[in-house]
Amino acid sequence: MKHRVDSLRNTFQTQTWVEKIALLPGQIFYLPVHVLSLGIKKGIQWTDEEKVIPRVKDVLTSDDGKKGLAPKYGSQIGGGLSAYRRSLFHPASKLSLTITGNFDKRQFYELVFQRIRFAKERLQVDVQAFYHYLPEEDVYGIGPFARDRESEYSIAKSVFQSSLGFRANDRSLFHLFTSVQKNRVRQVVELNDPEAIPLSQLIPESVMAPNLLLGSLAFEWEFLGIDHPGRPTRGWEGFFRLATFREIDGTEYGFFKMHADMKRYFNLSYHRALILRTALEITDAMQGRKVPFYFLSSIGRQETLRGFERGRFRDFDSFVTSLEYRYPVSGNLDGLVFIDGGQVAQTITRIDRRAFQITFGFGLRLWNEEGQLASLQLGKSRDGFRLYFNLN
Repeated sequence: MKHRVDSLRNTFQTQTWVEKIALLPGQIFYLPVHVLSLGIKKGIQWTDEEKVIPRVKDVLTSDDGKKGLAPKYGSQIGGGLSAYRRSLFHPASKLSLTITGNFDKRQFYELVFQRIRFAKERLQVDVQAFYHYLPEEDVYGIGPFARDRESEYSIAKSVFQSSLGFRANDRSLFHLFTSVQKNRVRQVVELNDPEAIPLSQLIPESVMAPNLLLGSLAFEWEFLGIDHPGRPTRGWEGFFRLATFREIDGTEYGFFKMHADMKRYFNLSYHRALILRTALEITDAMQGRKVPFYFLSSIGRQETLRGFERGRFRDFDSFVTSLEYRYPVSGNLDGLVFIDGGQVAQTITRIDRRAFQITFGFGLRLWNEEGQLASLQLGKSRDGFRLYFNLN
């Protein structure tokens, strides 16, 4: 009986020359994908076997772990390094200086002193100062039905921010933020894309605000109820933020912002998880005042709709939802598959299903016991593909 089964198996598993010819075009088409997936798999195995990440960490970190350098990369800040010093006033405190940039003159400089705790660790102070220059930002207009033609602008932002936090328990943290920021916005002189048009044709001059000094006050409730900071598989996390912005040296601009973001993790066993996310942002002008276009709610970036350009859609309000499946690949590396959906509107009550945008894609994320270390994601939208890489 066993001999007969083996004979039948060999008969059905052996391809005839006709089948080989018929399958050849598909195999040729799939070859690049197969080679890429095989290369990623081998690279992951080698990185894990050779302990590359722990070795790099040992080189960049002092023996006591209190001082070190960390590589940084993000689509908005470019690449660079962050130097840090822990445990200055408190074991949890951290002072860090980050300098990043890239070849298109993008710049980011940040000095942060965070988690200064006192009053039996119930109170926490954070101080942040940064300068951020984005030389070529895309804008497609205002509204959910923004045209495909875009313009480009540059924005330089200087911010000083401080916050006082109150830790109610292990899961809830309340923050009170105050900040002062200077924004400088300019039309990019040379539009690289021949389809691009002047910024004035997309954005009304009344909300351009090329030089704007703002003061803000914000309240935030952050809640964290997950089972693991690096690889969460069950629980909730999110935040609610209410902020007010007012022009310091004038009376033309002033507005409110409300932002709520929540994630629910569903455990699927064997370190697999399904993540459901919902986010809402509402922007409302103060009576007799206006909102600068670059402070409007926007979707079309890694944090909202993966697959679109950053700032692809802008309006006063935005709504985003996503469903993501994560699964272990090797060691501290997880794979993910996602689908995102969202849109912008003048008011949240004017959500139009015809303007609802859908994107999907997949990616990889590297994590440790403290959180996510790096991620690589590919998103597909009606505008095409977008690749995102972050290194924390």
